[in-house]
Amino acid sequence: MDFDKPLLDKIFQIGILVKDIEKTIKIFEEVFGIGPWEEPRLMNGEKLGITINGKPLNEDYIKISMLHRYGFEIELIQPIGDMPMKDWIEKHGSGLHHIDFRIADGDYEGFLEKCREITGKDTWLRGIGMGGRMDFSYVDLTDELGFYVEVKPPHPGENRPGFDY
Repeated sequence: MDFDKPLLDKIFQIGILVKDIEKTIKIFEEVFGIGPWEEPRLMNGEKLGITINGKPLNEDYIKISMLHRYGFEIELIQPIGDMPMKDWIEKHGSGLHHIDFRIADGDYEGFLEKCREITGKDTWLRGIGMGGRMDFSYVDLTDELGFYVEVKPPHPGENRPGFDY
């Protein structure tokens, strides 16, 4: 392995599962002085083109809030409805869900295929929507690493002012 040329490049986001998003935001802001967080919003699987294990998810499935600091995003995720994220949080509690990387060479599909070859696992969750402005995949490496790896292809509109992605 050539560690000078990693397959994954920049960390873009850290995703944290939480039981109560409003309470978690309050703790971050009032106890730690970390904020401001975006207003929590519902995400709908049908509108975002979400599939879990290849099956369409046609309902509201999570509530999220983002913080853009430290050169990356922190995403709080409160699962709603019946879905694997909700099962996970009920069994394990709040905590790290995923780390979102960019693929160094931009070969998104090639990276997902390499994951399949090495782990024997298909993409756990895939989202393609918003008129092509969103495309992401989660690879379930919870047994191997303790969290999901989220990957996205490069997107020209992704760099927000003030963030060195």
